[in-house]
Amino acid sequence: MPKPDKQAFHRMVFIPGSEFVMGSETKSRLISPLKRVRVAPFYMDIYPVTNADYASVVPDWDFDPKRPNYPAVGLSRDEILRYCAGKGKRLPTEEEWERAARGDKDRRRFPWGDTFSAKKCNCRKALFLIMGKLAPVDAFPGGQSPCGCYDMVGNVWEWTSSSPEPDLFILKGGSYTSPSEQHLTISARLIEHKNFVNMNFGFRCCMSAD
Repeated sequence: MPKPDKQAFHRMVFIPGSEFVMGSETKSRLISPLKRVRVAPFYMDIYPVTNADYASVVPDWDFDPKRPNYPAVGLSRDEILRYCAGKGKRLPTEEEWERAARGDKDRRRFPWGDTFSAKKCNCRKALFLIMGKLAPVDAFPGGQSPCGCYDMVGNVWEWTSSSPEPDLFILKGGSYTSPSEQHLTISARLIEHKNFVNMNFGFRCCMSAD
């Protein structure tokens, strides 16, 4: 596997290894269970992988030239893993994703704190009655996580490497179609088959620091 190039590091943030509490007390298949975990130090992409990012590894990637800074969506898991390998990176685990979204100092519900704000993420607006649309990955600077990551909730659900059952994988973060605050908390998750492709599913990469 190739090492990440110098430019890739400029769009990543270093996250120290630490112990933290992830998940929620809510008992649901679609909520990460409450538990104390420790993650090793790692690097996380500041933004979801964009169309321009993806085209840098897969030149024949067909996307709207007016949207280079929008999340790359509609990809199969094999296509996503191809990109990760080309960058010398990997998908984060669910634990790493929550560490990047929440930090390790408190149990905040959203990357910016405990109070929901539709102005800090790309979600359904107008009391969630109006369907939204994709936005550039840097469109909501007020929604950054304590680690400096954008779009940890809203815009696109993000694939992780965590697999609760064979061929099923966890996605985190909600999307622009998410209908309520519950689906946009850090603890919320989806579980989908590895071959499932959706236009509101994206991803970001990480890399172990050791």
